[in-house]
Amino acid sequence: RELAFELTKPGEISSKLGSLLYHVDEHLIDHSGLERYAEEHGLVMKPEFHITIIGTGIGKRIKQLLKSLPKQETDHRVAEINQLIKEIPWKLRGVKGEQFFHIAQDKVTVNTRGAEQSREHRQSLIQMVNLEGLQEFYSQLNQLLSSDFAVPPAHITLASTSSIPENTTRGIGISSQEELEKIPHQVIPLSVLLKTA
Repeated sequence: RELAFELTKPGEISSKLGSLLYHVDEHLIDHSGLERYAEEHGLVMKPEFHITIIGTGIGKRIKQLLKSLPKQETDHRVAEINQLIKEIPWKLRGVKGEQFFHIAQDKVTVNTRGAEQSREHRQSLIQMVNLEGLQEFYSQLNQLLSSDFAVPPAHITLASTSSIPENTTRGIGISSQEELEKIPHQVIPLSVLLKTA
């Protein structure tokens, strides 16, 4: 039987429009084998678990959409989005057990002149989840903003690492299923995570 968990409601977004996260109780995460796998592959377990509803990439695009509006209308739109967040019947319906991905990405930062400023290699162990309300949220959000945001694949980053030490616990942003498919990844069978040392 599939279990449904009512998650704590996410916080509100502001006119700054940063990320919107759903924090997940760590007791809902089966840690069996995760620590061993993370250690063997040079990953660090995340200090907390969450599902990203609005990532920084989409947040920036929302800000751009609202930038040209009068302040009063911007405030009204933000209030509508926050009301939508409260009204969505969010539920985490278990997890897709076999869908663990080990993903990697090289990130290049450029300066204002377009020259390479830094290069970073990140890796993450993620678990795909079934989050009810996500499709409905984006459907209504797109109506409110006359936008066409893709629904990001719901997932929890379990462990991560980076070639830049201060970014060790930062994951890899994924704003669409298409984006996920383009990121080099390896499917990790549950049997690998559950095997004993």
